[in-house]
Amino acid sequence: MRFEQPLFQLTRRRLLAGFLGVLAGVLVVFAAGISLFFEHALRERFDRQLVDFAHTAVASVDIEGGRFDFRSTPRPSDTAAADTLVQWFDWRGSPLRTLGAAGPGELTDGPPEAGRFQNWAGGWRSWCEAVYEPRSGNLVGYLRVVRPLGAIEENRRQLLWVLAAAIPAALLLSAAGGWWLTDLVIQPVEDTFRRLEQFTGDAGHELRSPLTAIMTNSAVALKYPEGMRPGDKQKFLLIEDASRQLLNLVQELLMLARSSNSGGQDARPVALAELTRASMAEFTPRAASQGLTLDYREAADGSNLWVRGKAEQLRCVLVNLLENAFKFTPPGGTITVSLARQEKRAWLTVADTGIGIAPADLPYIFDRFWQADRARRNRDGSGLGLAIARSIVEAHGGTISVESAPDRGSHFAVRLPLASTASRT
Repeated sequence: MRFEQPLFQLTRRRLLAGFLGVLAGVLVVFAAGISLFFEHALRERFDRQLVDFAHTAVASVDIEGGRFDFRSTPRPSDTAAADTLVQWFDWRGSPLRTLGAAGPGELTDGPPEAGRFQNWAGGWRSWCEAVYEPRSGNLVGYLRVVRPLGAIEENRRQLLWVLAAAIPAALLLSAAGGWWLTDLVIQPVEDTFRRLEQFTGDAGHELRSPLTAIMTNSAVALKYPEGMRPGDKQKFLLIEDASRQLLNLVQELLMLARSSNSGGQDARPVALAELTRASMAEFTPRAASQGLTLDYREAADGSNLWVRGKAEQLRCVLVNLLENAFKFTPPGGTITVSLARQEKRAWLTVADTGIGIAPADLPYIFDRFWQADRARRNRDGSGLGLAIARSIVEAHGGTISVESAPDRGSHFAVRLPLASTASRT
């Protein structure tokens, strides 16, 4: 089984979620359209049956002397469904005869209105038809046919149940197919990204040796300046400084490649408090030389905060955050490192009273090779430190965020999932 980096896992899930979201919306709209069309078709069929039955009932009744003669005609209800109500009225609208099922009480109120459908309380629908004498064309009376709409509602309810079961089934099948399709889309991109990272790692290894040689020779030349021409010492100092910056960049690129490829491989329990104290000890002399106050605050249960990962990479996160704080905090400032527990996560924060970050720059602060305003660009650095920190934190299943404002300092927060008790042994 091939290993997927967290970045591509997240991208794959987002693609699948977006695909399923759009498909779910289409299916819901489609289901609503089908339901409306089905209900409309059922209602049209229902109305047509009412009209056809009314025509049949009218044809089955004799008309004598301008009146209905029910003596020798079959009962309309004999050929009707058990739930059909038939009402006959004279030309004044007075009831003459009622056959079939019992309908709503208000059907007897007032004269019938011929040539139109009506809905009644309790889910009934009627059609009323005027009856004329064939020879004279005089109005004889009215016929009203009434049926309950329960059949339509039952059929519509069954359709909704079918659609309610079909949509989740379609989404499940689409999710399986979508996962396979996203794999086809992501795999070439992931392979290209992996080859690029492999090239970065290989190039870093190859560049480190010549850069080290340049730095060593520059240091030797500066140690024995006899025979140098005026101005050569400054050139060697520039060579040494440029080589050191290039070597730092190479090392950061290697760390970035390792952190992107590491995932959960070779993860071990790490005592976060112990790692933090050791890193802080390395920066204490530097804080004194720069005139900064380095403060460490640990919660009461800080010694029991264990995370699962690589100690070297987690130390790199803290070192990069401290390096960033030291670069942009003027003398007299304060850098505070805090370690605490928040629910099932360890919360490591690095706060400073430095120059801060403009709100417009905050969304890009963790991008690779990106540096903020001119005040920050003039400082030493490649713009990879925070990108490396984020890459490592995300590879360990955590998150990193920043809050900052110009001239008010910055506050970086790292949240890492705590290791279970069983995984510490």
